[in-house]
Amino acid sequence: MSFMPMPMMVGQRFRQLDGRDQEQEVTVVRLDEDAMGFRRVVFQAPGGREIHAYAPQIEAAVAGGHLSPVENLFGVTILDRHPVEQLAS
Repeated sequence: MSFMPMPMMVGQRFRQLDGRDQEQEVTVVRLDEDAMGFRRVVFQAPGGREIHAYAPQIEAAVAGGHLSPVENLFGVTILDRHPVEQLAS
């Protein structure tokens, strides 16, 4: 059974671009569902702050380039933020 349409797991790291054009790294610390059955992701940001978001919000942020994986699910570091663009050239 897949928890989310976009594969994610606890411990996976992402780069988040905030509104001031600064990047911070966040880590998935929990995957769960709310009382209505909607999938949620909880990230931990630097300093210990938790960021809660619903799965469709995370998927939209990744698709929009506001959030990008630092490593894939196998622990392999992703060096380029847009590897698909390199393949097209």
